[in-house]
Amino acid sequence: MALVDHIHPDIEHFLKRVTNDELRITNSSLVIRSATPQFSKKKFFFERMQSSQRFSKAARLRKSTEFQKVFAARRVAADDVLVVFGLENGSEYSRLGLSVSRKVGKAVVRNRWKRLIREAFRKNRTDFSQPLDLVVVPQKGAKLPTDRQIEESLCRLVGRLIAKGRKSNLPGKGEN
Repeated sequence: MALVDHIHPDIEHFLKRVTNDELRITNSSLVIRSATPQFSKKKFFFERMQSSQRFSKAARLRKSTEFQKVFAARRVAADDVLVVFGLENGSEYSRLGLSVSRKVGKAVVRNRWKRLIREAFRKNRTDFSQPLDLVVVPQKGAKLPTDRQIEESLCRLVGRLIAKGRKSNLPGKGEN
């Protein structure tokens, strides 16, 4: 059995779930015979997303149906920079979807908007008190703001969405 000086952090995290008799190291390559039954690919990616600062696939809305559900919920908060649509997702983490129209500008400008919004979400996703599916759209006619302005706007609007969700869950007039 060969000794390995350094193991990549992603593999090391995975190895914590694998028992010694299931692991064989050959010529500095790692071979795993069988994982333990409690291993879940989805849970692994979620834990990896929480531990690292990456914006993984687990943190994104990717399917058209996921976007449609959020838009259909009609929970919206807006200011002069962003429009944020939100929906509780019943998961352990918030996810982000972006909708940046060609009306915003050429590809360079649209990609800049997306990078800034993703970065603001990535930095603040652990601060959100409730897991939500969010779709973020730049406000019509808004000039490209600084990263700080987008971060402040996103946090403020997500807070408003969470507050709206709490209000809608309270019994209203005529309900018992």
